Amino acid sequence: MKISSPTLFDTNILIYNQDKNSQFFNIASEWHNKALSGEINAVISSQNLLEFAAVMTNPNKITHPLTQKLAALEINKYFATDQFEIIYPNNETIKAFSALLKKYPMKNPIQIFDLFLVATMISNEIYQILTLNRQDFRFKEVKVVNLYN
Repeated sequence: MKISSPTLFDTNILIYNQDKNSQFFNIASEWHNKALSGEINAVISSQNLLEFAAVMTNPNKITHPLTQKLAALEINKYFATDQFEIIYPNNETIKAFSALLKKYPMKNPIQIFDLFLVATMISNEIYQILTLNRQDFRFKEVKVVNLYN
């Protein structure tokens, strides 16, 4: 299945693609490979890369954590390929974030990061996200792609 709309890969997809012990490794790797082969117009944000480093180097979060050096090498792979566009917060991101913050009540303070990720997407005109955590992205402004399609 070819996905032509730019689609942001949530951090969990990047993590599960690295974690061979995860029950989601195979499906995450399949989608990652689709991106590398050009079947998907794949996007990641600078925030995804920060979250990736935070989780992948934390022994409390992952069975076989990476060293900081290895995590940096993995992050650099995303910069070395043209198959993943990397987006960044811009002048419109905080405006979008503020609008989302007013519109969607947070049940947990950690959701602030999902709000900011969606604001970064909107301010970069990305309206689709691939994630395993559908419940984290119940925003009318973005479409969630089912990982198991």
